Amino acid sequence: MSCDSTGSAVLRMHDGDYLRSCTASGDGIYVWIHPSEHNLEGVEDWLDGQSWIGVDLDDLTEDWSDEAYNFFVGEVDSLLDRAKLGDLSEDAYSMRIRHDACRIASQPGVAELRLRDPVTIGNTEYRARIYYSEPDCFDGLVSLMLHLKPRDSRDWRRIQNQAIAEAQTRGDRWVNDWRPH
Repeated sequence: MSCDSTGSAVLRMHDGDYLRSCTASGDGIYVWIHPSEHNLEGVEDWLDGQSWIGVDLDDLTEDWSDEAYNFFVGEVDSLLDRAKLGDLSEDAYSMRIRHDACRIASQPGVAELRLRDPVTIGNTEYRARIYYSEPDCFDGLVSLMLHLKPRDSRDWRRIQNQAIAEAQTRGDRWVNDWRPH
């Protein structure tokens, strides 16, 4: 499949047995693309404020201290770096053990990277997730959304599913409009 389609394609994950983020590449590293609403080719540095996950970060952390912000950014950077090296561990379908990454069953083009430790904002703990794709039309990784889900909310599953659906929508837009160099 080519990423430049008829305008109605749905972003789909590659059909390999393992996530790329959990499988070392024979060529060294996987390339990250960090697209945005106005730049689907993506930016090299997700933190420049233009990528979807950079904008998400700015929206989520506007009231954080510099120390909390810098710590969180360091954790996200580390996770993204390990993913591009294929150095993460993937959830096994038959086990209930949570690892660094997993496929999302409800959306065909989305996978999840997990920061292990919760993030505390005020009196609420959150789990940080990076929704991304390993598309069948590009041998790399595409960041789609940075999300904080409340750890003890009754609505956490609904909130999470809404975020995953939005990540899929972003991915569909990317797969229909992105053009490889």
